[in-house]
Amino acid sequence: ASDEDLLLHAHGEIVNDYAVSLIEKYSGNPLFMYIHYMDPHGPYYEHPYNGVFKYPKVEFTPEDSLERVSGLYKGEIKYADSCLGELFGYLKETGIYDSSLIVLTADHGEQFFEHYGWVHLFFLFDELIHIPLIIKPPFSEGLGAVDTSLVQQLDLAPTMVEYAGGTPPENWQGNNIFYSDFHNNYVVSQMVGIFSVRTIDYKVMKTTQDYAEQRLSDPNFSHFDRRAIIPEENLFNLIDDPDEKNNLAETRRGKTIMDSLISMVDIEELMIYLDSIQGKVIKLDDETIKRLEAIGYLG
Repeated sequence: ASDEDLLLHAHGEIVNDYAVSLIEKYSGNPLFMYIHYMDPHGPYYEHPYNGVFKYPKVEFTPEDSLERVSGLYKGEIKYADSCLGELFGYLKETGIYDSSLIVLTADHGEQFFEHYGWVHLFFLFDELIHIPLIIKPPFSEGLGAVDTSLVQQLDLAPTMVEYAGGTPPENWQGNNIFYSDFHNNYVVSQMVGIFSVRTIDYKVMKTTQDYAEQRLSDPNFSHFDRRAIIPEENLFNLIDDPDEKNNLAETRRGKTIMDSLISMVDIEELMIYLDSIQGKVIKLDDETIKRLEAIGYLG
């Protein structure tokens, strides 16, 4: 595969081949690698385990069988897992695995009609933002430990830099999760037009006015279920209601909890970001369009 091909929606086997070639190229030198598997990101492909992987692209809409589509997704996860296994096997064979710090995580989850949503657009429910984080320290330090502390992706860069003996720039956000006194009281997730603040017990999710209505009125998403529209203010008790079905925002106690959670963050900065939903229209060049189409962001 050419370097250009590898910038597009490459499958895990191609990613592994390229990763191995770079490891061998820089053999004997300190190495940082960011390896991005597009599996199991949509569009979903079938991966039959018959010795030969084939990649027929599968189109789907919410009207399709959820069982069929979620089955394809699970197949993608199985395929990605097998690719990780092959990469880790190579690292072990070459003696690199034991001395390496390996961080496995994701950028988002997927919705399969939970909250009437489809794939990963619009909202910040846990099925979309509660992602895996697995860390394999060098030489099996702390092997098998499970920590339920709140962590956000902002914490990963300073953690890795400091573990390698470096000093993160002062303007970096996030905390080293290996510190003995590490503790996030809350974590924030945000997209244009929406943000959430989450503690162990509660999550508040707030949108700009008519945010969901604007999203769902977009012709590109005309097939989405209008029941996915949510109020501007949402509060969920994650202990009693982990599926986030019961919005407490309109209750007296709920309003008090919401005010408390929102007071912990720089609300002015967040609102500036939220209000930027009305942005400028820009013209994309052909190369950018090609890359966006390859990873599913343009049809």
